[in-house]
Amino acid sequence: MRIFPIFTAFLLAAYLCSLAHADTNGVPTPNKVTIAIGPFPSDEDELTSKLAYAKALLVWAIKNGAQQTAPLGPYVPPFEAELFAREKQVAIWRELSTQRPSEYIHMKQLLAVQEAGFLPEYIWHYHRRENWSTEASGLRQREFLIWKQENLANHRPQTGIGLVGERQK
Repeated sequence: MRIFPIFTAFLLAAYLCSLAHADTNGVPTPNKVTIAIGPFPSDEDELTSKLAYAKALLVWAIKNGAQQTAPLGPYVPPFEAELFAREKQVAIWRELSTQRPSEYIHMKQLLAVQEAGFLPEYIWHYHRRENWSTEASGLRQREFLIWKQENLANHRPQTGIGLVGERQK
């Protein structure tokens, strides 16, 4: 039994719940934010990586007032939020993997993307949302597409977790 990943996932979940119901600058949040996971992760490493992403996305939403202004329902993050969340996800994963190595291929590939300097391009290519601008200004898409052919064969982008705004009861 692998206790460390379960314990880590538990701590991340507890932290996320405390943030989701926290006040921002002394102003109560009008809605509650729920973390929605689906489909459920197949193993502890996948769950840990998804919770790290959700934690970072929630932190960005709180810091930028999105918790008060986002419409009810699934939170559709802007590009800046997605980049922040993926950067933090990679940083958390990097730290955890020094304590306990993992063979979770998705995060190994995401680490390689960041190390190659293509995280913004990766996000634009694989996770682009309708609410983002129509042009990827300043991104090196051509270079990324060449790099990804050699380094991301059979890559499947993952999120599988998100934030949902609901009315406070």
